[in-house]
Amino acid sequence: MKVTLEKLFYPNTIAVIGASPGKREDRWDFFKSIIEGGFPGNVYPVNPRYKEIHGREAYASVLDIPDDVDLAIIVVGRDRVLQVVKNCVKKNVKFIHIFTSGFGETGKSNLERELIKATEGSNTRIVGPNCIGICCPEAGIRYRGLTKISQGNLGDIAFFSQSGDFAATFALVGESLGIPANKIVSLGNQADISLDEYLDYFADDHRINIICGYIEGLKDGKRFFDSLKKATSKKPVVIWKGGTTDTGARTAQSHTGSLATSYQIWESIIRQTGIICVNSFDEMFDIISLLKLPQKPSGLRAGLVLGGGGASVVLSDSLTSQGIELPVLNPKLQKDISKLIKEGVNSFTINPVDLGMFAFSTQIILEALQIASCDKNIDFLLLHLSAESYKLFDFKDAWHNLVKLLKQRRTTLSKPIAVMIPHIIKNDSEIFDMRSSAEHALRRCGIPVFPSPERLGNAFKKLYLWQERFYQHKIPVHTE
Repeated sequence: MKVTLEKLFYPNTIAVIGASPGKREDRWDFFKSIIEGGFPGNVYPVNPRYKEIHGREAYASVLDIPDDVDLAIIVVGRDRVLQVVKNCVKKNVKFIHIFTSGFGETGKSNLERELIKATEGSNTRIVGPNCIGICCPEAGIRYRGLTKISQGNLGDIAFFSQSGDFAATFALVGESLGIPANKIVSLGNQADISLDEYLDYFADDHRINIICGYIEGLKDGKRFFDSLKKATSKKPVVIWKGGTTDTGARTAQSHTGSLATSYQIWESIIRQTGIICVNSFDEMFDIISLLKLPQKPSGLRAGLVLGGGGASVVLSDSLTSQGIELPVLNPKLQKDISKLIKEGVNSFTINPVDLGMFAFSTQIILEALQIASCDKNIDFLLLHLSAESYKLFDFKDAWHNLVKLLKQRRTTLSKPIAVMIPHIIKNDSEIFDMRSSAEHALRRCGIPVFPSPERLGNAFKKLYLWQERFYQHKIPVHTE
């Protein structure tokens, strides 16, 4: 029976069954994480061996809690799970998250069936088993290690995952890039609540603008397909599919107990639904950074501004091979840029716009970008910056000043802008700090940053193909 998942992500009361003062029993530290995460409701520890846990009164059973319970998190041994589930049903708990493993993923599907049988005829639903459950910073529910972050920035991204590790990793990577998640769910074995129900919920959730996920196999391909079509008609959906090889599929079955979907079927799903398919977290967040642009590029024609003849040549080759066009700038605009650099030596203005040594002038870079953005044949701007060069020529102050002014003036540009910062030297701490601080600052203000033309080109191309289908209602395209 489908029910709204609102109380799963926004519960008023939570019980952690198997809570303990240390991590030996409560290995994911659910109880402490909820307390430290700022959950505003009542949190009840349940463990008959303790009178008090982290300053809160402990209860011997969920049945002893003097309050209605919206969400119960079960962190007990497998042999005790069934009885705890029965108690939760008797208590009329709305949602049960079972962290405990050792069920269908180990071949013991009969144990999962017993759990579902225990909930039959009730309003109780099960998340998992074999998962780390939900993360919803807006509700004050955060994964372990994330209790001190996501404060104040609620995000607009939902992420579902058949890997608990990937669920937590998505949260950590997103925070590091200034792209926090609004909701995350670790699916586990999906004995009860399945992926299609989460998709339906995220598709209808006004707080969510982008849906992302990692999946290995499907419990019900038809239901998933129907929910995916509904979701992709409303919002971009970005999915990383694991288990695409025979070895990966075999590993997936032992991981979550689900048979990995054949890649032929998966390709058909991609074509018919218009999802954006990725193969790593790097690629996923590259796509997300472009999807979050307030003004998205209308095509694949770029205006590239940089300093360096060699870089101009190889970046032209790399970007073109990725499907990015570099059209010749309007002659009048070329003249305007030439005036900035006074026909400087080792510079040219065709596109790429090579400013030569003038590329260390913050003002000239900004004006060149502004001029290039006026060309009607340019869809977006690219700025290539090398921390190594800024240090080599002792322009470190100019580096920090440029980043500061880019943040301030990005909204004055008539075209969206992305920045490429290559990672050339790996063992220089000063260069590492220059790169990291710039990337962090630019991403935080909504300017996508890429370490290579290959990643940039791939992301822009997939964004363009998705836009063609989503906004112009063309035949679904394969964005693989």
